[in-house]
Order: sequence, then structure tokens, then C-alpha cells
Amino acid sequence: MVRRGPNPPGPLAIYAALYQAGEAGTLEDALIDRVRWGDRQSFAMVLRGISRRVASVTGRRFTDYRALFVESRATGGKRLALRSEVRKAIDADASMRRILTLPVEDILATRNPADPQGDQRNWPRLE
Repeated sequence: MVRRGPNPPGPLAIYAALYQAGEAGTLEDALIDRVRWGDRQSFAMVLRGISRRVASVTGRRFTDYRALFVESRATGGKRLALRSEVRKAIDADASMRRILTLPVEDILATRNPADPQGDQRNWPRLE
């Protein structure tokens, strides 16, 4: 799913932050602060976009971002982590690993705030 078509910087930043957080994942609030500058509404919009991509790839109408992420309750709020299958797929793909180990800030820098969809030519590429 991560490899299908161009990936906007928002979803890539979420994948990268969760990949870099390791198997334990990270608190949702910390993730929102890191990849969406604390903007919960913007974060929710990116998750909806990921859910649409998951549904279109799987052909299952009610599949959402939780096909890629594990949610759990933790002290301090909800914790998100990449599913182990997703982590293994990333580990097995050098191109994906190259992008998802970039600093999240570098991935987000490919986005022009004045043009949220941005010029796809500037988006990080999986080769």
C-alpha cells in the first residue's frame, strides 16, 4: 500500500515517524506534534487519506488505517505503532527503508503549506 502510486508527504511522515519509533510505537499526541505541528484536525485528515488508500488497495470498503497500525492504550493516551507485517515489508525493501529513515522534517519539507497537495514531482519517491 505504501508503494502504490505517489505518496504525499503527510502519510509518508506518519509512516516514517512510526517506523523510526520502533516496535513500541509512540503516543498519538507526540506523533501529532511531530508530523502535523499539533493540529489534530489535520492529522485526522491524513489518517482518512491513508484509510481511503487502504480501502482502495484491499477492495474492502470498511478497511481503514488500522490495517497498517496497531492502536493501544497507554499511560498518557493512545499509542500507535506499525503492524509487524508492515515493519517487515519496509525492512525488506531498500527504497522504502531509505525514505522512511529520513528525518520526518525533511519529508515534510517537500510539502508547500500554500499548496497542501503540492507538486507531486517534489514528493519523496519509492524506486
